Amino acid sequence: MGATVGPRVSAAREYVAPGVTKVRGMATDRWDATVAAVAPLMIAAREGAKEARHAQLQAMKKQQKKSSGRWTTIAALVAAGAAVGASAAYILRRRRQQWAEYDPGKALEPVRDKTKSTVDKATETVDSAAEKTRETVDKTTSSAQSSAHRAANKVKESTDDLVRKAGSPGRNSRG
Repeated sequence: MGATVGPRVSAAREYVAPGVTKVRGMATDRWDATVAAVAPLMIAAREGAKEARHAQLQAMKKQQKKSSGRWTTIAALVAAGAAVGASAAYILRRRRQQWAEYDPGKALEPVRDKTKSTVDKATETVDSAAEKTRETVDKTTSSAQSSAHRAANKVKESTDDLVRKAGSPGRNSRG
């Protein structure tokens, strides 16, 4: 700097220095207050996201278990169909035989009873598998809903707390 400008710049710096220091201190205090006000909200949002992700993973696991329950039901239906088909084939084969001493009325009674009991067992198996599947779906749904409600309530409480704190004057406020 030149000989004429240098002293003026130095004088201007000395004149402005206390104000700049004061502004810098106030900005730092305001920044700290802002970080302190936003930090709980950030933590609550992070926790809510974590709980929601956990609830979603649990629901997906239960959905996979439910799909394996469908295969059990399908297997039971296939087994029942095979049993009915085998019984029908046995009955048809017996009817085609033409023996003189063969009385179809007496011979078919045990087969009919056996077929009826096999069909009844298969029906019970299918009904119990369907009931278990229904219960699993109900439990999964209620668990996911309760986790979502807890997360929403936690975020709401944190937000209300922040709003309440924001409404009260801070240590640096004028008034």
